[in-house]
Amino acid sequence: MLYVLSSDYLIQESFLERASLVEAAAQRAELEARVTRITEDLRKAAQTEVHSTTRRALQENEALTKQMDLFRTRITALRSENNTLREALSDSQVREGLLQDTVRQVTSRGERRARLLQAVTEKAEEQARVWRDYHRLARDNHQLRRDLQVCKCCL
Repeated sequence: MLYVLSSDYLIQESFLERASLVEAAAQRAELEARVTRITEDLRKAAQTEVHSTTRRALQENEALTKQMDLFRTRITALRSENNTLREALSDSQVREGLLQDTVRQVTSRGERRARLLQAVTEKAEEQARVWRDYHRLARDNHQLRRDLQVCKCCL
């Protein structure tokens, strides 16, 4: 009977071992399924996160591109305005140089005319003195001739 008990015990032990192995395999399979599910969930979450991060990066890139286009447009306009102003400055400098030459010439002519006018004025004043002297001398001469004739008549 011991043998029977022992045999029953062995069968039961063998059955329990098999049940334990089946249960361990089932638990392993369930654990692997859970790990797979968690891995998939993490992948999905990571991809969703990557997608949103990528989307955010693309939006920022698009905003920066728009700003760069705006800056390029403004830079082009400013360069064009700068060239226009540079040309206007060059034209103004040429005109200013011509005007300065004209002013120098007019000033020089004015100074020459002023010197000439001064010389003419001095000559006119000298001529006026000579003319006054001449008239005075002519009167004196005329008076002296009358006085001389009066003296000749009296003698």
